[in-house]
Amino acid sequence: MTGIAIVVYLNQTPSQPRERDYAYAGSFYAYAIWIGMGVAGLVRLLNKKLSETPSAVIASIACLIVPIQMAGQTWDDHDRSDRYACRDIGQNYLNSCQTKGNPIIFTNGDNDTFPLWYNQETEGFRTDVRVCNLSYLQTDWYIDQMKRPAYNSPSVPITWNRLEYVTGVNEYIQVRPEVKETILALYKSNPAEAKKNFGENPFELKNILKHWVRSDKEEFKIIPTDSIVIKLDKEAIKRSGMMIPDSLNGVIPDYMTLSLKGKRGISKSELMMLEMIAECNWERPVYMAISVGSENHLCFSDNFCQEGLAYRITPFNTAKLGARMDSEKMYNNIMNKF
Repeated sequence: MTGIAIVVYLNQTPSQPRERDYAYAGSFYAYAIWIGMGVAGLVRLLNKKLSETPSAVIASIACLIVPIQMAGQTWDDHDRSDRYACRDIGQNYLNSCQTKGNPIIFTNGDNDTFPLWYNQETEGFRTDVRVCNLSYLQTDWYIDQMKRPAYNSPSVPITWNRLEYVTGVNEYIQVRPEVKETILALYKSNPAEAKKNFGENPFELKNILKHWVRSDKEEFKIIPTDSIVIKLDKEAIKRSGMMIPDSLNGVIPDYMTLSLKGKRGISKSELMMLEMIAECNWERPVYMAISVGSENHLCFSDNFCQEGLAYRITPFNTAKLGARMDSEKMYNNIMNKF
């Protein structure tokens, strides 16, 4: 069941990023038990003709021949000398990020994270880029790390204090679009009180995070809309170095809209993503590695602009504007940097 059966069940494709033999650990354990019993059996067999110590020595030497033979036959298959694909692809991810502004790149798995860490830690390559693993971003200890500088990169812009993201706090925030009408009615009936409690625009991202998600009142710990807006700093966008779609004719919109339609709640790691977007103000580039699955894109999929092995998160709906790729940056990265 842990050998042939699991081989059939998993049906792994031939091309894997590394050996997946850990899937067969149960078989290895069982096989090792039989090997041990076999050695003991050889010792007992030899004991009939030799004394105990010589028979044990002979059996051990005989059994050592097997792993020696295995190593001799398969060493070259496992020798990583002169194999640089993993390191090179890691560099390509880092090189996909803009060279100014101390960019942040979101990754999610081990294969798209560890090669980047290796390049920065061991080879000192692109230490200006901050690698942020979304799988870890749901933990308080990792958020602590992100709030500290690393290499040549400043801390990520998370303004929350530790008590607001410690384990057990703000793990999951409900999206409650039905509350929107009640809030709008409050702004009509008592605008001064409403603005005091929820800001000028209660559906603006910074106000949602400040007055709702981070509220001391438990009943306010919701996202009161499924359509979040972000007021855009147009001059910051122009300075950022991102591609401004030609179809806009140079006119940058006043607001960016993020749709949460269909989502019932937001996890802590997603809240941290929103916090970084709110605080970066577009001057610190934020990227998503192309290997991150769509289930981890939150609400940014329509705002991606590919510049290499990473999507840049932009304030524009690039899907509607037909600007899904910055061809000039893509060409330069592939031909001159990769």
